[in-house]
Amino acid sequence: MQIKTCSAMALAISVATLQLANAADEVAVEQLARGLADSSQGQSKGFIEDSQLNLLNRNVAINRNFKNNNNAAANAADGFNDGVNTNQGAINEWGHAAMLTYTSGFTQGTVGFGVDAFANGAVRLTGGAGTGGTGGVGGVNVFPGSNHCDDLTGSCQGEDAYGLAGGAVKLRVSETELKVGNLQPNSPVFGYSDLYLMPQHFTGGLVTSNEISGLALQGGHFTSGNAENSTNQDGNLGTTYGQTAFQRADFVGADYSFSDTLSGGLHASKYQDVWQQYYADLYHSLPLGEETALNTSIAYYKTDDSGDATLTPTPTAWRWPWSLVRTALPSPTSG
Repeated sequence: MQIKTCSAMALAISVATLQLANAADEVAVEQLARGLADSSQGQSKGFIEDSQLNLLNRNVAINRNFKNNNNAAANAADGFNDGVNTNQGAINEWGHAAMLTYTSGFTQGTVGFGVDAFANGAVRLTGGAGTGGTGGVGGVNVFPGSNHCDDLTGSCQGEDAYGLAGGAVKLRVSETELKVGNLQPNSPVFGYSDLYLMPQHFTGGLVTSNEISGLALQGGHFTSGNAENSTNQDGNLGTTYGQTAFQRADFVGADYSFSDTLSGGLHASKYQDVWQQYYADLYHSLPLGEETALNTSIAYYKTDDSGDATLTPTPTAWRWPWSLVRTALPSPTSG
């Protein structure tokens, strides 16, 4: 009788344990389902319903006058060649660009799919008669070919118009997105330039995740891209410092908001056979009133050789920028 009683008690405990495990599993599944439903993907209205089509017009004019054709003398005096043709007395480029961008929403479901696309075009408004070519470090110009100058006359003339189109496919699960195609990554250790008529694009893949509240993660792998004044999306990647070409870039990063006023980040990148770069920052905003705040930050850059080390690393640097910001708040309205 005692053995039967013990067996019955053991069976009852096993059943109770199994019921608790099943209940815990049900709670976990319910919490997961609720989390997915509340996520960005769970709130998706659809591929078309969440799509956007934007048109941006931009006008850029650059004028540089080398009086008495003294650019050659200036280069000799400071020992630095700024990339401008020394026979050219003036630079005058003016252009207009129209940039059409389509961003789709995501299809509904646990895994959402979408596409992004762009079509950019620019026309020259002036810069003929040998006045093309803005020069600058590395000889960057507004229009393709503007730095192709005649050695005898000094005249420079780029293309009259150029354009570029591309796109990317994307998928999303919860708060995590993957994009592959022509992209514009934005990281302290790898990013695109948008200083001229039309912005850069890079070809590769990018993962971003915001699954944890306040924590933003990203990682990318890119193998080619185009300059701001180029239509060649199969071109090499390149450093701004030193103008060194390379064929692959990988980077990861994390940014975390500790509070409404304090945030920080850690980032790292590797440029194939050039260097590895590490970056850390900390940002703080001190409210001084309803419309004023004192913003301070500290940033740290460190660069090491990588592979063939085709470029000397930039020096390790600390930066302590600060700014006083006044934000105009909307005035109250009477209802």
